[in-house]
Amino acid sequence: MRKNHIVLFLFGLVLLSAKCRRGGEERPEVDVQAVIDSTGRIYAPDAREHVWEVKAERGAAGWTLRGRTDVSEAKQALLKTLKKKGVEAADSIEVLPLSRWREKRGVVRVSTANVRVQPDYKAELATQLLTGMPVEILEERDGFLRVRTPSGYLGWMPRTAVAVMDRARWEKWLAKPKMLVQVPWVRLTKSPDPESGMAGEAVMNAVLALVRKGDYFHLAEWPDGRRGYVADEAVVPLEEWHLINRELFSMRDFLDHLHRWYPGVPYMWGGTSIKALDCSGFTKQVFHNFGLLLPRDASQQYRIGREVPLDDELSALEAGDLLFFGPEEDTARITHVAIYLGGGRMMHASGEVKTESLIPGDSLYNARRRATLRAAKRLFGYYGREIYPYYTPEALKIYGDR
Repeated sequence: MRKNHIVLFLFGLVLLSAKCRRGGEERPEVDVQAVIDSTGRIYAPDAREHVWEVKAERGAAGWTLRGRTDVSEAKQALLKTLKKKGVEAADSIEVLPLSRWREKRGVVRVSTANVRVQPDYKAELATQLLTGMPVEILEERDGFLRVRTPSGYLGWMPRTAVAVMDRARWEKWLAKPKMLVQVPWVRLTKSPDPESGMAGEAVMNAVLALVRKGDYFHLAEWPDGRRGYVADEAVVPLEEWHLINRELFSMRDFLDHLHRWYPGVPYMWGGTSIKALDCSGFTKQVFHNFGLLLPRDASQQYRIGREVPLDDELSALEAGDLLFFGPEEDTARITHVAIYLGGGRMMHASGEVKTESLIPGDSLYNARRRATLRAAKRLFGYYGREIYPYYTPEALKIYGDR
């Protein structure tokens, strides 16, 4: 009996000592994964723009944090928060880009490169990139590169779709004069003879390097060094294109471009080329042709530009404004985007690219779209992020190299 009393007494001393060390109160056990998830919501709330793939593992030696993020501040904040809560955790979180990729850049080498949400050909298509578009490489896995596009979008591209460049090659590529493809599709040939064999293809808004200028055909170069001849009427020098967009832009040209090239282009989820488009891929490619680099998705495009008030007559809208729509059951969500044409009509990708009306009585009236119209934004004159710098030496500054 006396022995049992001694054991109980000693056990009480241990508990009392623990309470004293904790300020007289027992701390509840910390939910480490909850802290990780909360940190991610603060520093990386949108998985389309930032990586926060961190998990906690508990072993015999204590907690270990594993995973990856591209937000180093989030990692430091997590470690600091856990320390404040009395949790000591071994840090095995990798910060992207991984060291082997920090001095490298990628440039799309195929006509249309698919970017997926996971490194798997069967994964959902998130977006597409065109020939000549530069990307930041974060890591490689299973034959795919995780990349960040110039608009800040994240995804996985096949390694074979990208020309990977070291700093010297990257600077050499940037210094070359460039051409922008102005037609929906163009065939590049092995010689100036249009009947010669095909060297490759390019689609609207693709960028190629100019090797040698000719009267009717120019010698062009892909980012990986392949060469082919392209018809003069299919391309425009990048600097000339940039100057025209900046100094000579007209809404008539914008609307003519819409009506000339886009009606009937099929809808495809994730499509961002003239071959097939989703709703925000359509708006992104149209504005790309006029020099503006839009975010990828409709909900992201909603964040930019100047808000235009909506009334029953749509009286404040102007041609070129973006229209945003959402589901009837959730008025806070943006799930669709269109381009306003004027006169109550709009063009958008839904099944295919087509023109519809928001005015009752119009033969093209779409009652469902009118009921789910949520907002409008004006970009021209209120949004200045341009395509042009991504193909000049200024791109080094954009990527934080200088």
